[in-house]
Amino acid sequence: HERTLQGDFLMALLRDLLPKRRAAGLPLKVVLMSATLDAEMFAQYYRHGGAHGNVPCLAAGGRTFPVQQLYLEDVYEATGYRLAADSPAALKAGGARRRG
Repeated sequence: HERTLQGDFLMALLRDLLPKRRAAGLPLKVVLMSATLDAEMFAQYYRHGGAHGNVPCLAAGGRTFPVQQLYLEDVYEATGYRLAADSPAALKAGGARRRG
């Protein structure tokens, strides 16, 4: 759940949409959840966009656990797995897949 340009653009659109929906009698609720998000920064962003100070933040404490990033090749090496040469998933010379 990394931030993306599309996600940031959507948050900007939602910020602009909130007061318009409220004025039309169709209030919109936005819920942002993240383990790493700076909640107060986003709350201020939405307050300045017309949320009229009503931007509650809820924090749920938790723990973090170390993460080790592995790739398929790492798992093959650790387990000793070898893909059969005649497997449909095996690559032919030149990188093409075998058709079975």
